[in-house]
Amino acid sequence: MPATFETTGSLGLPTNYPLRYDPNILCAISRSINREKLAWNKNKSPVTGFDIWHAYEVGFLLNSGMPVVGILKLVCPSSSDMMIESKSFKLYLNSFNMERLARVKSDAIANLIKTVKEDIELRIDSKIEINFYEYESEKICCFSEYQIIDEMDIGDNEEFNYLSENPKLLKLSNDGEQRLASRLLRSRCKVTGQPDWGDIYIYLKGNRGLDPASFLKYIVSIREDKHFHEELCELIYTRICNFIQPDHLAVTCVFTRRGGIDITPVRATSIDLIPLALISANILTQKTFRQ
Repeated sequence: MPATFETTGSLGLPTNYPLRYDPNILCAISRSINREKLAWNKNKSPVTGFDIWHAYEVGFLLNSGMPVVGILKLVCPSSSDMMIESKSFKLYLNSFNMERLARVKSDAIANLIKTVKEDIELRIDSKIEINFYEYESEKICCFSEYQIIDEMDIGDNEEFNYLSENPKLLKLSNDGEQRLASRLLRSRCKVTGQPDWGDIYIYLKGNRGLDPASFLKYIVSIREDKHFHEELCELIYTRICNFIQPDHLAVTCVFTRRGGIDITPVRATSIDLIPLALISANILTQKTFRQ
């Protein structure tokens, strides 16, 4: 009898859940599908970005059978043509649970990192950064200077009655530089329809800014939309670019952990606008409120 059982797969189809290492379970998705709909970066302006993954349920065995557990941090460039679907990544990582990777712990960790790095890079055709944490180290806060707008007064006659992404809600302000944050980000999984919660952080600088109350209403309007995390970040980035055309912009969406994995996509006009700790695999950052 094979050591597998049936479960719901990464794209909503039945699949075998392996109890031994299986790289074939990884599912890569083209970024171009959603970007074509968005007319992503149609002006060819400078844009950079990364998808930061924290996998909290990583475990494997030493040759003796002793388990080792820890946190895996991956940093994938948004310039890659493909991205990894998160449910398949969870199943892939679970396939290491009963694998004996080496006699000595340091060698086993090195084997895990090497294997995961090679498997991911093969499927997205791009280099990634990766690190394994057996113990949590001192963490760095990346978003301490942002204004949380969730308690904004939107007016006595206003109601949050938009449940489909509506960029027409956005209004201008005279602020030339802004750091806005909301803990009310919510969308739905593109495959299962389950809710995805998170925090969002916007930095922009230019001749004009966003009216904070209007941005809050816009964030709420997304609640019933279905997106992959990476796509939603690029959608919001595109809407703000098209509306304001700022000189500098960074959009970071920090999603709540689901299936033992959280994903933080960030898109920016310049890498200088992205916290270095966030995109370094060698640094663990402080969790945000909803992360």
